[in-house]
Amino acid sequence: MIEMVKFIKRNPFENIDVLFLWFGAEEWGLKGSKSFCDQYYKILKQNYDLDKSLNINLDMVGTYIGLLNKSGIFRRKINKNFNDILEASANQLKISIVKYNKIISPKSDYKSFKKFARKTRSKFQVSCFLSSKDSKYIHSLRDTPDKCSVENLNGCLNICYHALKSIDSNN
Repeated sequence: MIEMVKFIKRNPFENIDVLFLWFGAEEWGLKGSKSFCDQYYKILKQNYDLDKSLNINLDMVGTYIGLLNKSGIFRRKINKNFNDILEASANQLKISIVKYNKIISPKSDYKSFKKFARKTRSKFQVSCFLSSKDSKYIHSLRDTPDKCSVENLNGCLNICYHALKSIDSNN
């Protein structure tokens, strides 16, 4: 994320604002994102058009770039069309991305922001990059640096920047 901050500082958007939030490796508690949403609820609702706002959750990018598409028993899309924009950006950049569905949604900070969207009754969209198949490596002896691909991390950042740039250009 630090690289993305530096890149956007050098290549700013003209029509959109970007907030960077870092909650750390909190595991299952989601305490940082829950606290942020609770603490800044009124400020965000007053100062931003939440119907046009997005949350990109970069949770775990490892051996591939995974993007959560649908979750729950009824397999509901996690956002209206933002995943389509991210996927189109990946295709334009020729970066491999795996959209996947989960019956049991992953415990990730995007959940706090989904709840925030419901609370604000807005069209606030949330996305979640998470290499779900890599979960088997976490906190095990197989959790080694080779599972974290610099190419995939950079690819994910390029996809995000390109998607935001296309949204910025259309505003």
